[in-house]
Amino acid sequence: MADGQDDEQKTEEPTEKRLREAEEKGDVPRARDVGLLAAMAAAWLIVAAAAPGAASRLAATLLPLIENPDDIRIDGSPYDVLHSLSWLLAGVGLALLPVLGILVLAAAVSAFGQGQLVVAQERIRPKLSNLSLFGGWKRIFSTSALAEFLKSLAKLAAIGFAAWFAVAPYITWTEGVVNLDVAALPELLRDLTLRLLLAVLLATVLMAAIDVLWNRYQWRKRLRMTFQELKDEFKQTEGDPAVKARLREMRRERSRRRMMSSVPRATVVVTNPTHFAVALEYDRARMPAPVCLAKGADLMALRIRSIAEENGVPIIENPPLARALHGSAEIDEPIPLQHYQAVAEVITYVLRLKGGPAARRGAPGRGP
Repeated sequence: MADGQDDEQKTEEPTEKRLREAEEKGDVPRARDVGLLAAMAAAWLIVAAAAPGAASRLAATLLPLIENPDDIRIDGSPYDVLHSLSWLLAGVGLALLPVLGILVLAAAVSAFGQGQLVVAQERIRPKLSNLSLFGGWKRIFSTSALAEFLKSLAKLAAIGFAAWFAVAPYITWTEGVVNLDVAALPELLRDLTLRLLLAVLLATVLMAAIDVLWNRYQWRKRLRMTFQELKDEFKQTEGDPAVKARLREMRRERSRRRMMSSVPRATVVVTNPTHFAVALEYDRARMPAPVCLAKGADLMALRIRSIAEENGVPIIENPPLARALHGSAEIDEPIPLQHYQAVAEVITYVLRLKGGPAARRGAPGRGP
């Protein structure tokens, strides 16, 4: 329960300092499907480009040994044995070099494709808490483990569908394969394998993209901060212009959210009609004068009008009064004395017609 309340209070986006500290601790977003994507891409490249040439070079190296095994000197001097083995290993190595190169490239893309490689001492330091049997069972049967299991099932279904889509046209050829020339079988199998790998690769690209975006979103969400944490960090880094600007912007945003949340309880919204909007509240029993709940210009004015319409708050078009209130009224403060008479006429009109459609269209004293 406490964790849930803490999460609700964490409404602010993490700062660069918080993100950097998380990365230093090894807490970085990692998408497992990127590794699968790299492996599938490597497999496709190997079959499509590297395998034919590698097979030819490997055959050129090994066939002479198979056809003339007597040429291999293993009973001579150590130099002869070493020379024969070196020649054999060099030939096999050169033949398989493109395949190994693709595998190394795939591993590098998988490791570095999601950002810089972070070596966090805190992650590799031994901890007795990691040996907890209860903690292990808790991780296995947790909600996150169930979510991962369901995600794995969905991925398996997607890959299975892609594979079926790729090989389905070949199923009708099974009878003809029996009468097919043996020399054509390798090419047919290669085409089928490429088609299958390409379909699975495309499905994996989609899954990896979703996985990367989702993991990064969850990572940033987990690192969100409360406003108090942000203030504490500001005290630690006081003087940093970027932090000061961020705090000012966040205060303005909090003020805007609070202001907008008060519009539904307004008695009336006075507009210009589109350039200015001022939301006023008046309760004779507890207020000596009307109070300005919200005000804004242009897009903010349109937002205030929209919220007022959604909540049935009367909207009165009075350009002179709207301009005057926007320039002089303060949020959550009574309106200035010089506007009492004009606002009183508007509120009297609204209260007299409360609930009727006329309350949205006009009022006595309306300016041009």
